[in-house]
Amino acid sequence: MNLIHLARLVRDQMVTTCLAEVFEKSGEDVLSLEKKADPAKLRQLHSRFCPTVHDNSDEVDGQCPNTTFEGSQLFYRDFLEHCDNFAFTTHLKNALIESITEKNRESFDAEATQLTDVICTLRLLAKFLGLIESQPFRGQASALPGDILDTHIKLREQV
Repeated sequence: MNLIHLARLVRDQMVTTCLAEVFEKSGEDVLSLEKKADPAKLRQLHSRFCPTVHDNSDEVDGQCPNTTFEGSQLFYRDFLEHCDNFAFTTHLKNALIESITEKNRESFDAEATQLTDVICTLRLLAKFLGLIESQPFRGQASALPGDILDTHIKLREQV
């Protein structure tokens, strides 16, 4: 199986479904949003992508609020959290970086909708890239089998 091709397909499908869902929630589909820019709709879209940070310390972990996933983003988050293939995850990470780099190079006309679309796409790609990058640090020690955990403890004591 070609994991590079699969990773690009997953990335493209993730961007398409997640962004379409965001634009549908705002009452417009992607094509009609490009044709006319309603400032109220764009503010509403922005508020959905930028959840407010509450002062409640239970909801905020460190300096950054917890990342929220809604709708179809939950499927991709669960998919990535349960994906146990290091090669695929690496290829998906590279595909996300490739898309972020391409979007970052784009130049914009005076259209606010094109800029909004690119910003929404970049935020989505960055969210999932951050999820992939942070996976090794979110593991639970109790998830390791006892013999492996004992081996790791012995190795750490020797160093």
